[in-house]
Amino acid sequence: MGDAPPTASNAARGTPMRAPARGRYDRAASADERCHAQRERLLLATLTAFAAAPPAPTVTDVVRRAGVGRNTFYAHFADLDAALLAAAAIVTGDVELRVRRALGDIRTPLERLRELARAWLAALLRHPRVARALLMPRLVEGSRARSHLGESFRVLLTEVIEAARADAAVGARASAERVSAMSAAAEHVALDALDGVPHRSDELADLLVRAFR
Repeated sequence: MGDAPPTASNAARGTPMRAPARGRYDRAASADERCHAQRERLLLATLTAFAAAPPAPTVTDVVRRAGVGRNTFYAHFADLDAALLAAAAIVTGDVELRVRRALGDIRTPLERLRELARAWLAALLRHPRVARALLMPRLVEGSRARSHLGESFRVLLTEVIEAARADAAVGARASAERVSAMSAAAEHVALDALDGVPHRSDELADLLVRAFR
């Protein structure tokens, strides 16, 4: 549990969040390797900044956590939204990996729906403050779109549905509109779960089964 966010590959192998002091960088590393390490520090700093208590972070918050200058930040990202988008891919990738592992060899379509609900919420609860930031609604051309994690849930739900197309118990009601509606519902359920509302995974599981049975 806790709120240590998932990291990119090098960070996971021990790349610290803060850059080394001036003159203390790894001289054996190539320029490309040092650039890659800088980007991963910035991604980790972005995740950590968004996981911290409000208000929403700024570029200044991110570069302070990473121990780099603003010019270094802008060498990698056009703005804070671009950094968040790249960092969000790390979190959603971690969530999706955990869910797919949990689904494993489960073959019964309705049980896969139940396990999807349980595993997705469990993965979000590993990183509650980061997850909350990535569940905030986005605006796309003036209209509401799914959050980063809401879109991730839609992808996972679509995979489960596609695997069950041959099963009459699920496939008959699996329209794109119903999948989108259930993804929006999952966002709301997840926010409740992050607020400590009990039994939300069971409720989401039941909602999915009722929607597609």
